[in-house]
Amino acid sequence: MKRIAMVLMAALGTCLTGAAAAQAYPTHAVTLIVPSGAGGAADIVARIIAKELENETKQSFVVVNQAGATNTIGVRNLLQAPADGYTTLIAAATSSLATNAVFIRDLPFDTVKDLQPISFVGNADSVLVVSQNLPAKNIAELVALAKSKPGALNYAATSIGSVGHLNMELFKQAAKIDMLPVHYKQTSQVLPDLIAGRVDAWITPIPAVISTISAGKIRALGTSGTARSPHLAGVPTIAETPGLSDFEVLSLYAMFTRTGAPKAVVDRLNALVKKVTLSPTVKSQLEAQGVDPLSSEPEAVRETMIRYIAKWTALVKAANIKVD
Repeated sequence: MKRIAMVLMAALGTCLTGAAAAQAYPTHAVTLIVPSGAGGAADIVARIIAKELENETKQSFVVVNQAGATNTIGVRNLLQAPADGYTTLIAAATSSLATNAVFIRDLPFDTVKDLQPISFVGNADSVLVVSQNLPAKNIAELVALAKSKPGALNYAATSIGSVGHLNMELFKQAAKIDMLPVHYKQTSQVLPDLIAGRVDAWITPIPAVISTISAGKIRALGTSGTARSPHLAGVPTIAETPGLSDFEVLSLYAMFTRTGAPKAVVDRLNALVKKVTLSPTVKSQLEAQGVDPLSSEPEAVRETMIRYIAKWTALVKAANIKVD
């Protein structure tokens, strides 16, 4: 009986220690990896969330851009860090993370099994933008122009299977047009070429281009949701164009750490993210960038990624896209 009591006391002590550690988390700086370039949508979202997490915890959340290899370098670095919750990542769960699981044949990690979701942090519609040099003023005119010159128009994409490539392939398939991809190493390289007219079109999350649209340097033709975005007043949805009523692309951003992190720390991070996404400061800053704040349970992120991996797998087959 005495031995059983000692075991129970030890177990209780372990639970209390874990709970106390989680309550104290973080006790030092947290690294927040963005696996894409500075100035992109994920980077913008991460910096807004990180600032409020710092205010909430009084510890530093250091945003580090680790771009390259279609966002896999940053993920790989996360998975090489200790599984203690002090290295985290914010990325587009439904696009870059899900598409890499489909398009990269020898991906050095399992997206679903190796990443521990924390929570969604935001949702952003994408927008199809074109160079001001292009005569098309709306989606219907772009489609007509592309059909009149098959293969003459081009579009920006960072690589095969990237969000820009995938979304434009969906658009091409729906509109029954032919446009050629121009590949870039980083999203930050696209805007200068789009502004200069060296590339014709791009579909990208609204946060990455909202200020450039407002400045009149590029033209927004249509947004990707089923309803018009409040962040781009007057810009119709792509689905409003006759023949494209089923077109929809969403970018759901989420925070992750690596699988194996203590559950108590994951729960603490989830609670922190839920709190900061309700902050009026975060809400106003994200909405100003075209992002709707969002939070969730960790499993909702995992389930959504599994669904999107199946969706992109179907696209690869239907469009006969070559997988690396």
